[in-house]
Amino acid sequence: EKFLHATPGNAVDYDFVQATIEQAAAKYELVLLATDPWNSRMLTQQLMKKDIEIIEVSQTMAGLSPAMKHIEKLLLTDDLLHEKNPLARWCFGNLNIAIDGNENIKPMKNKSIERIDVIVSLINAMAIAMGHEMESIYESRGLVVI
Repeated sequence: EKFLHATPGNAVDYDFVQATIEQAAAKYELVLLATDPWNSRMLTQQLMKKDIEIIEVSQTMAGLSPAMKHIEKLLLTDDLLHEKNPLARWCFGNLNIAIDGNENIKPMKNKSIERIDVIVSLINAMAIAMGHEMESIYESRGLVVI
């Protein structure tokens, strides 16, 4: 159903990943790209050469908790709805979190049932969105229904 596009071969093909990001950047007018700094530096350097602005999101309690709590609030108030995406639903179902003594939270890949990449991507995107004052795309172009 095209909810997931695997890279060709038995290992991650970073040229394929880069090309896919560049295509998405052009199609969706990408402003910022959130990345997990672990194992992404070569790819992010190549993307920056293509004028894609990269912001690394620390995968710590401090880096992820505010975004996770904001996403939870938006979901509980029905202010964030997702399309009926089985991949996202599967990742949500796999998610386990760590909670510290101050009730900060973060996803735990090593304690989650299976992959949680879609959810971590959402959390990273929310983390940078919360840190940047940006005009909503809907204010300048209006709502587009597909």
